[in-house]
Amino acid sequence: MGDRYIIRMSYSKKKSSALIYLLVALLVALIVAGVAIFFVLQPPPEGPAVPGVKAGDVFTYSLQGRTTFLGEEAIQPDGFEQYNQTDYYQVHILNVEDSVVYFTTTWRFLNGTEIFEQAWIDLSFGNKTDSTTTFWPIYGSDLKAGNKLRPLGADGIIVEKTDVKTYASEARERNYWTLSDSFYDSTDPTMSSTRNELNSVYFDRQTGMLESLTNVQEYNTPAMLLVTTWQLVDSSVWQVK
Repeated sequence: MGDRYIIRMSYSKKKSSALIYLLVALLVALIVAGVAIFFVLQPPPEGPAVPGVKAGDVFTYSLQGRTTFLGEEAIQPDGFEQYNQTDYYQVHILNVEDSVVYFTTTWRFLNGTEIFEQAWIDLSFGNKTDSTTTFWPIYGSDLKAGNKLRPLGADGIIVEKTDVKTYASEARERNYWTLSDSFYDSTDPTMSSTRNELNSVYFDRQTGMLESLTNVQEYNTPAMLLVTTWQLVDSSVWQVK
């Protein structure tokens, strides 16, 4: 009797161990399957940007600025009047190496004077010549909604949508993104002087070049609104007007 009891207990123990092994194996299988599904469903990492412009391409823009004073102490910032004194702003592509675009800009004013710059920008990361470079909205070719503007950069800004615009020579796809941000005046110890800024940008999907840009800056001290617009008016790639 005692021997049968021992044998029965031994059998029960082996059966429980086998069940535990089976459950562990199933759990491991589920974990592996879950990890596999996770990686399958993850979008592939974006590679370097592919420039859509080439040496010799030229793009010309009109620039305008509008000021709305909302407070008695508001005054137009120095240099803002240059936008409404602009004859044209022209970007000339010099060279393309991998995802880096080299270009010159000519900002010509109605009085005949010009500001000339030579610059470069890495379309993959968003790095550029320096922080003072005036022109920066050049992007990779064939981006679509959900793609990062700078695929290897850290800002994470994405294309929000694609639409079609009809020009004089053809209809072309263009991408759109927008970004709003808030800043405060670091010289104000109360940190109550703020600037809210909104950028809305359309760019040609094929070339990655700026099509139009609207920058809105709202200040609370002094209270005023500054609106700057860039609009493509001519291109060597397609007939705009």
